[in-house]
This record gives sequence, C-alpha cells and structure tokens, in this order.
Amino acid sequence: MINNKIHLSGIWKWLLCGKSPQIILFHCLLAALVILISKWFYAFWIGILVFSYFNNKFKVQFFLTPFILANILSAEVFSRALKLNPIIPYEFGKYFLFVLFIYLITRTNIKGSLARYGLLILFLLLPSLFISLLSESDAILKELIFNGFGIVNLALGIIFFSQYKISLHNFKTLLRLIIISTLPFVIWSSFKTPDLSSIDFSLTSSASGIGGFSSNQISTLFGFVFSVCVFQIINKYYFFKNSLLSLSLAMLFLFKALISFSRGGVIVAFVALFLVFFVSRKKIKKSYFKNFLLLIPLLFTLFYFTNKLTDNSLLLRFQGETNSTLSGRSEKSLNSISTGRFDIMINDLNIWNDNLFFGTGIGQSPKLRVNYGEEFIISHLEFSRLLAENGIFGLFIIITLIIIIIRIINFRKNILNKSFAVFCFTISILTSFHASMRTSITPILFSFALMQIINERINTKIQKGYDNE
Repeated sequence: MINNKIHLSGIWKWLLCGKSPQIILFHCLLAALVILISKWFYAFWIGILVFSYFNNKFKVQFFLTPFILANILSAEVFSRALKLNPIIPYEFGKYFLFVLFIYLITRTNIKGSLARYGLLILFLLLPSLFISLLSESDAILKELIFNGFGIVNLALGIIFFSQYKISLHNFKTLLRLIIISTLPFVIWSSFKTPDLSSIDFSLTSSASGIGGFSSNQISTLFGFVFSVCVFQIINKYYFFKNSLLSLSLAMLFLFKALISFSRGGVIVAFVALFLVFFVSRKKIKKSYFKNFLLLIPLLFTLFYFTNKLTDNSLLLRFQGETNSTLSGRSEKSLNSISTGRFDIMINDLNIWNDNLFFGTGIGQSPKLRVNYGEEFIISHLEFSRLLAENGIFGLFIIITLIIIIIRIINFRKNILNKSFAVFCFTISILTSFHASMRTSITPILFSFALMQIINERINTKIQKGYDNE
C-alpha cells in the first residue's frame, strides 16, 4: 500500500515535521513534569498519542503505524516503571499491538508469501491454544496473555509489515523518534538514581542504579536505543548536528544499560552493531571508517570508568562471575554465566521430549518444572518455551521464522535495507533469548525488519494540512 501524499495535522504533524530542538525540549519538559509534579502526565501524553493516531483517516493511520510503535517501545517499559497500572495496564504493549494489528489487517488488502507465513504461524499456535483452554488453570487468561500474545503479535506484525514501504526521509524520522521518545525515561531514571558512589554493587543485576525498576527490561530498552544511535552514526544520520553531541547521547544510553548490571541488552546491542558494520563495510568510505574507529576508545573509556565506579564489579559481572564462584562454593558454568537460563532451556527441552507432539499448552510449562527438578519459573528463552508449550508445532514456527529471516536478507540488495533488516532481526531474536517476550521489542523489531526503505520519489511524502477529500 503506497499513498502519493499523506496530509498530517496536529500532534503527529509536529512530531514528524517539527523542529527537532523543540520536540527534544518538549520531551525533556515532560520528564520534568513527571518527576516534579505527577507521573500521570506521562499517561496523559500516551493517551494523546493513541487518540491522535486513531483520529485520522485510515491511510494516515496506515502510514503512522511504525511511528506510533516507536513510541510504544519506550512507553511500555516506562509506564511499568512509573506504575501507571491500571490506567496503562502492565501488559499495555501486548494489548495495543494485538488490537492495532487486527484493526489494520482487517482493513488492508494484504497479499504475498510473507503475509502467508504470518498466517501459518497463527495456525500453528492453535493446537497449544486448545490444550491450554482445556486445562483446569485458574489463571488461563493471564497465562495466555503473558506467554502467548508475544508470538501472536509477531505473526500479526509479519502480516501487516510484509507490504509496508517507507521513504528514506521518513525512515530517518523513525529512527529519530525512537530515540526522542525514550528521553523522558532516561531522564527520569537518572533523577531517581541515588549517588552511584553510595550503591553497593554486587554480581547480580541491579535496579539501584537505574531508578529502581526491572534491570533486564531497562537494559534491553536502553541497549537497543544506544544501538539505534550508533546505527545512525554508521549511516551518517546524526541525531544532533554536532556529531560529538550525538556520540554523547549514545554513551548516556549505554552507561544506563551498563549500570543496570543486566548484560543481555548490552551484549545484544554490540552483536547487532557488529553485524550491521559487517554488512555495511563496502559502503563505508576509508576516511569515514577511520573516524568511526574513534568510537572504540570512547567505548573502552566509558566501560573503564563505569567499572571503576562499581569497584570492578561490572567487569566481573561480564566475565560471568558470581558471589558463589568467587568464594569457591561453586564452579563457573554455562548455567552460572547465563544466570540460570541454561538449566531452564534444558528443562524446557526435557518437557518437550515428554510432550513432543502437542506440547504442554501455552503458559503451562512452568507448572511442570517441579517434575524435572526445577522450581516454578517462567522461561526467559522464547524458543525453548515454544518447543515445550507448542510441541512439534513450535518447531515448525521456529523454522518458519528462520525461513523469513533468510528470505528477507537474501532478497534485500540495497545495503541500507539489508543492514537494517539484519539489525532488527538480530536484536529481536537475541532479546528473546534473555528476556523472552517480556516486552514488545521482539515482535515490533521483527516486523520493522520487513519494511522496505525505498526511493522517496515514489513513496509516501508528508504534506502540511489535513486531507479532507
């Protein structure tokens, strides 16, 4: 679906077409209102964005979809940190994506094999859904939402974004909006953090240095936004006109991710950037490559001072050490390095082995862990959970996702398209290995990877005013 002209008005016209300094200042002021007066200002802002999105003609809503999702990436986690439930429910991201994609898909004539892959995934989820509904669980709805909505939204996102096209100019705007929308959160997190020198850092993830909320989710989000900042720099899209300021902003997000002591978001970001750099290496001129190399000592300097601030605990954390391994009570292993995730994965595979065909049903595997020598715990690895709870159909889902990734990367000949697809797929998949689908970053980024960045002359252009035709 391509519209020659999109006429925007109101808040979305300002966000996408307004001057960056004004938009940045507004988000900083929003953070100040949240900190100094009331957290409900943020809920009000998200309400305005959602209402303004739906208060448009359908072709405008279609066009705005990736931009509203850019805001949801940070709004989902920030609203949890602010404890805005029930006004903004804890699982707001899952609810919003599900409703939004269903609404868009039912109003769009979507064709093509990629969309059929999304439909196939939904079909493959049906057996485990029926098994879950037949169970005698007292919290079946909660289990379905928490464990099942992530992969459902990913499938719906594949269907919708399989034919979405975005111009280069609007793509740059999308990257900018991802960063800007996260500014209130990083400012709030910095303000809520006590004097770092007073924190007794240990060898576990810690919410003390990031405002007191889930270190895993914040590391995932801030690590991702850091990688978006660097992705811009690789492609010479600077957030600020001054490249030094752009680098400083990237370092701020990386510092907040590091100080969380949750390694997943940081490691995933660097793996994604390495692959992007590898894919883009022929595009980068030698002169620019030398300038980009200056980022490496800056990264080492940041890590050095952050590690020094934590009395060497940060380095030990990334080396996989724990209090037990340092004291000699236990030996370093894959399970200790992965903070228990390796044993959970093995446990999932054992459950799958005993429920090979249909699986246990969505959300039912944690209850069976006690039979395999484990405590009741929800999996942090989405793909092993798919096998345990969906059986052989979960394996087919994984194979389908692999086929999509291979097709998209092989099909994309343009370096920017290919590198962005690699970037999104890497963060989407690797995030699901340490945080499952606790947040919507996996379904959103997997969906974004399917977008085509095309020549601006034949793509949607933002126009002033509103289309009253």
